[in-house]
Amino acid sequence: MVKMENKSKEISETKQKIDTAIISFKSGKPIIIVDDENRENEGDLIYAAEFMTEKNVAFMLQHTSGIICVPCLPERLDALHLPLMVPQNTSKYGCAFTVSVDAKNAHTGVSAADRLLAIHALASSLTKPTDLVQPGHVFPLRSQSNGVLSRAGHTEAAIDLCRISDVPPVAVLAELMHRDGTMMRGSALAAFAEEHSIPVLSIAELISYRLESEKNKIPENKKSVSQISPILSFIRHDAIHLPSSFGDFTLIPYEDTQTHLVHLALIKGTVSELHPVLVRVHSECLT
Repeated sequence: MVKMENKSKEISETKQKIDTAIISFKSGKPIIIVDDENRENEGDLIYAAEFMTEKNVAFMLQHTSGIICVPCLPERLDALHLPLMVPQNTSKYGCAFTVSVDAKNAHTGVSAADRLLAIHALASSLTKPTDLVQPGHVFPLRSQSNGVLSRAGHTEAAIDLCRISDVPPVAVLAELMHRDGTMMRGSALAAFAEEHSIPVLSIAELISYRLESEKNKIPENKKSVSQISPILSFIRHDAIHLPSSFGDFTLIPYEDTQTHLVHLALIKGTVSELHPVLVRVHSECLT
């Protein structure tokens, strides 16, 4: 009971934190998104592209790596005829860069004003492929369609942040960096956020928020299982009685809601929270 109360409190606090951040984000202010310390362990400064200004671009150039990226949904990039930068992505975390772009009406493309033109072009539904030139100084990123529930990256977090804020799903991000060229992490990120009054959210919090807010979308005839990993959620299908020469078993299929792969739980006897249960995880096949 205590564990359930603590979990409910944690969910409530996360929702309140994100709801507060959304108010700021929708007003054109940035959010800092941090990922897991075992992943990149970095913070990205993120704006909604719709509200981007030349002053915002200049602020990003001053405090980040200067590599300004624009996360977009796949259909947006397809409409603009922007292919992936490479056919086979071998980068560590699979960040999906497309070819870089500038706005056709830009000067050199590198100034804050010129980069803003490219950002607004990527965000505008009126933009045609011929309104952009390749390569350029702004880097579109191809998001997974289902956001952080498919990939726990800053690209997907930025798109999800736009979606839950009810703004067009085109964002602008860059990685926060110290003036000496080292990446900004931990206490330095917290101090920067406090200095500039910027809300900080983690990708884990966005995942939790989405799982909680979207759980009612699961069909009523399927039971939603509590979160099993930091990224995945599952649907429990009907249990099957499985008699064998080794005794009677219960077979329960669990479907990954993102990949639709089915994982099988083979259970013998009665499982209860009151007593420890022996568990064996077998990968790839049942042998």
